[in-house]
Amino acid sequence: LSGQGHKELIPFTDDILVYMRKRPEEEKYVRVFHLMQWVKRNHMSWLTEYFRDKNSEVVACATFRRLLLRIVERHRFRLREPCISKVSQQVLHEVWLGYAATLWNKYEPYEK
Repeated sequence: LSGQGHKELIPFTDDILVYMRKRPEEEKYVRVFHLMQWVKRNHMSWLTEYFRDKNSEVVACATFRRLLLRIVERHRFRLREPCISKVSQQVLHEVWLGYAATLWNKYEPYEK
Protein backbone atom coordinates (compact mmCIF):
# COMPACT_ATOMS: atom_id res chain seq x y z
CA LEU A 1 0.00 0.00 0.00
CA SER A 2 2.79 2.43 -0.71
CA GLY A 3 1.87 5.92 -1.82
CA GLN A 4 -1.28 6.06 0.31
CA GLY A 5 -2.22 9.00 2.48
CA HIS A 6 -1.58 12.70 2.41
CA LYS A 7 1.79 13.96 1.23
CA GLU A 8 3.51 16.30 3.66
CA LEU A 9 4.36 19.76 2.33
CA ILE A 10 6.92 20.28 5.07
CA PRO A 11 9.97 18.01 4.70
CA PHE A 12 10.84 18.26 8.40
CA THR A 13 7.50 17.17 9.89
CA ASP A 14 9.20 14.55 12.07
CA ASP A 15 11.36 17.26 13.65
CA ILE A 16 8.25 19.32 14.41
CA LEU A 17 6.61 16.31 16.05
CA VAL A 18 9.67 15.71 18.23
CA TYR A 19 9.59 19.36 19.28
CA MET A 20 5.86 19.16 20.06
CA ARG A 21 6.29 16.03 22.17
CA LYS A 22 9.22 17.53 24.08
CA ARG A 23 7.56 20.81 25.15
CA PRO A 24 4.93 19.35 27.54
CA GLU A 25 7.64 17.29 29.23
CA GLU A 26 9.37 20.59 30.02
CA GLU A 27 6.06 21.94 31.41
CA LYS A 28 5.72 24.35 28.47
CA TYR A 29 2.70 25.03 26.28
CA VAL A 30 2.51 24.04 22.63
CA ARG A 31 0.97 26.80 20.54
CA VAL A 32 1.01 27.52 16.81
CA PHE A 33 3.06 30.62 17.57
CA HIS A 34 5.75 28.43 19.15
CA LEU A 35 5.78 26.16 16.10
CA MET A 36 6.12 29.14 13.78
CA GLN A 37 9.03 30.46 15.84
CA TRP A 38 10.68 27.03 15.84
CA VAL A 39 10.47 26.79 12.04
CA LYS A 40 11.81 30.33 11.73
CA ARG A 41 14.81 29.47 13.95
CA ASN A 42 15.64 26.05 12.51
CA HIS A 43 14.48 26.06 8.87
CA MET A 44 14.70 29.65 7.68
CA SER A 45 15.76 28.72 4.14
CA TRP A 46 12.65 26.56 3.66
CA LEU A 47 10.47 29.30 5.13
CA THR A 48 11.80 32.00 2.80
CA GLU A 49 11.27 29.67 -0.17
CA TYR A 50 7.69 28.99 1.01
CA PHE A 51 6.97 32.73 1.43
CA ARG A 52 8.45 33.53 -1.98
CA ASP A 53 5.67 31.60 -3.75
CA LYS A 54 2.87 33.60 -2.06
CA ASN A 55 1.28 36.86 -3.27
CA SER A 56 1.91 38.85 -0.10
CA GLU A 57 3.45 38.40 3.31
CA VAL A 58 0.03 38.48 5.00
CA VAL A 59 -1.23 35.65 2.80
CA ALA A 60 2.00 33.72 3.37
CA CYS A 61 1.72 33.98 7.16
CA ALA A 62 -1.93 32.93 7.12
CA THR A 63 -1.32 29.91 4.88
CA PHE A 64 1.74 28.89 6.90
CA ARG A 65 -0.32 29.04 10.11
CA ARG A 66 -3.07 26.90 8.55
CA LEU A 67 -0.46 24.44 7.32
CA LEU A 68 0.89 24.01 10.85
CA LEU A 69 -2.64 23.64 12.23
CA ARG A 70 -3.34 20.86 9.73
CA ILE A 71 -0.14 19.05 10.75
CA VAL A 72 -1.15 19.34 14.40
CA GLU A 73 -4.61 17.95 13.65
CA ARG A 74 -3.33 15.18 11.37
CA HIS A 75 -1.02 13.87 14.08
CA ARG A 76 -3.75 14.11 16.74
CA PHE A 77 -2.30 16.84 18.88
CA ARG A 78 -4.67 19.18 20.62
CA LEU A 79 -3.95 22.87 20.92
CA ARG A 80 -5.94 24.02 23.91
CA GLU A 81 -5.99 27.10 26.03
CA PRO A 82 -3.17 26.93 28.56
CA CYS A 83 -4.17 26.35 32.15
CA ILE A 84 -2.30 25.71 35.36
CA SER A 85 -1.94 22.07 36.33
CA LYS A 86 -1.49 21.08 39.95
CA VAL A 87 0.43 17.97 38.93
CA SER A 88 3.61 17.85 36.85
CA GLN A 89 3.70 16.21 33.44
CA GLN A 90 6.02 13.50 34.75
CA VAL A 91 3.50 12.44 37.41
CA LEU A 92 0.69 12.39 34.84
CA HIS A 93 2.82 10.26 32.52
CA GLU A 94 3.58 7.77 35.32
CA VAL A 95 -0.13 7.49 36.17
CA TRP A 96 -0.93 6.88 32.51
CA LEU A 97 1.71 4.12 32.33
CA GLY A 98 0.20 2.55 35.45
CA TYR A 99 -3.26 2.47 33.86
CA ALA A 100 -1.82 0.98 30.67
CA ALA A 101 -0.03 -1.78 32.61
CA THR A 102 -3.20 -2.57 34.56
CA LEU A 103 -5.24 -2.79 31.36
CA TRP A 104 -2.77 -5.13 29.64
CA ASN A 105 -2.52 -7.37 32.72
CA LYS A 106 -6.30 -7.55 33.05
CA TYR A 107 -7.04 -8.37 29.40
CA GLU A 108 -3.95 -10.46 28.58
CA PRO A 109 -5.80 -13.83 28.58
CA TYR A 110 -8.25 -12.67 25.89
CA GLU A 111 -7.57 -13.16 22.19
CA LYS A 112 -6.48 -10.14 20.20
